Amino acid sequence: LAVAQQVAAEQLATMEHDQRIKEVHGLVGELEAIEESIRHLPASDATRVALLKRIIEHRSVLSEQTNDDPLVQEQLAMACERLASIPLLENDESEFDGRLTAWDAAIELRTSLDNLFNLTGTHYSLGVFGLEIAMSQEHSSKLRLQAARRAKMEFTWCRDNGDYTLLAGAKEPFQELLEEEVAACNAAINEIRAEITDS
Repeated sequence: LAVAQQVAAEQLATMEHDQRIKEVHGLVGELEAIEESIRHLPASDATRVALLKRIIEHRSVLSEQTNDDPLVQEQLAMACERLASIPLLENDESEFDGRLTAWDAAIELRTSLDNLFNLTGTHYSLGVFGLEIAMSQEHSSKLRLQAARRAKMEFTWCRDNGDYTLLAGAKEPFQELLEEEVAACNAAINEIRAEITDS
């Protein structure tokens, strides 16, 4: 009788655990639907940042509760990338650092999932994100220089380690394209350094 009661209690606990996971999945799905519906609206970036931070929190809990289920980790990586790629709302180094934290989390997840194509896409997207900040006059020279250096690092990683099918049909044109991106980063770095020296 005691064994039967223990088995019943374990089954009930498992059912309750699965039900909680299902409810959190449903909640996160609703948040993601809201974020998706407003992503192209003007002046929605601040709301999207808040929503995506909550989504990431919930997805992180789900990842732990499901023993790092690959599907949940992929969804978490996608949420991190969406947060990371939102343009900076302020000319603020701490906000930039927050974006980098999200990018790095996405890279860590993609690395653990062992999908080189998607990992290359994340590194490349971070490079584009950094280079856009570096080329913008809206941000401080210090922030732009930091962004240019990080962009160069990401494009170099793509050139040396990436899956060329992301951007080209063969490795040689892929590497040529990445060389151009690295050169653009070097030009931005030199230009920003000159601005800092002259100021």
